[in-house]
Amino acid sequence: MLGATLQDLIQMECLTLATRSVKVSAHDKEGVIYFAGGQVVHAQVGSVQGEDAVFEMLQWKNGNFSIQDGMRPAEETITRHWQGLLLEAASRSDESTVNSIVDGNQAGEVIQLDKAQFMQRDPVLEVLADPEVIAGVQFSEDGSLLEAKSDDAENLQAAFAFNIELLRLIG
Repeated sequence: MLGATLQDLIQMECLTLATRSVKVSAHDKEGVIYFAGGQVVHAQVGSVQGEDAVFEMLQWKNGNFSIQDGMRPAEETITRHWQGLLLEAASRSDESTVNSIVDGNQAGEVIQLDKAQFMQRDPVLEVLADPEVIAGVQFSEDGSLLEAKSDDAENLQAAFAFNIELLRLIG
C-alpha cells in the first residue's frame, strides 16, 4: 500500500473485521500487531507488549509490512477499542511534537506556546487543502456557507439548504 500509513492499515484491518497478524519493520526495528474480529488484540516490539508496542510502531517513519491471515496471538494484551487506541496514539504524537519544540530550544530563548491552539486543527480545512479533493463544502447549522472548494459552491449550498429543510419537515 504505497503512501499508506500504519494508522491507515490498522483502520482497514479493523473495518474489514480481519483476523491476522501484520509484521511491521522499519530500519532495524521489527514488531507485530495481531487483529481478531476487527480489533487490535496484541502487539509486540522486542520485549515491549500491548498498547505501548502499538504506540512505538506508530512513531516509526517509513517501513514495510507483511500480512499472515488467520494468525492468533498466544495472549491478548490489548482490550481498548481500536479507535481509542489510535486516538491515544495521535494525542501522544501531538504532545511529543510540542515537547520537541520546547526541548529543541538550544539558545535559551523564551518560547511561549499556546498548547491548545497548537494542538487544535481544523479537519475541514485540512481536507479542503488536499490536492486530491475535488470538491467539498462546510456549512453552518443554518445553511450558511463556511468553507468551499468547488466550481459551483452556491449550488452545493442550495442543495444542502434544501436537504436541511426537508429534514426539518420530516422531523
